[in-house]
Amino acid sequence: MHRNNDFSNYVSVFFILLLFCMLSCSCFSKINKKLGLKDDNVIEEVIEEIIENKLNIDVDLTPESKE
Repeated sequence: MHRNNDFSNYVSVFFILLLFCMLSCSCFSKINKKLGLKDDNVIEEVIEEIIENKLNIDVDLTPESKE
């Protein structure tokens, strides 16, 4: 059981690092455009909410948008 928890922690750290790398490159707007999505779409808002709930950090994945 302890081993599974360690793996979960590693996965969480990986995704956090990946997120910050993407934020620093402001890739989310580019990804949205490539996928044909508008900024501040449902998927993005859910990701922002998860980050805020888990890490207690208020983020905007597309800072160029009006929101």
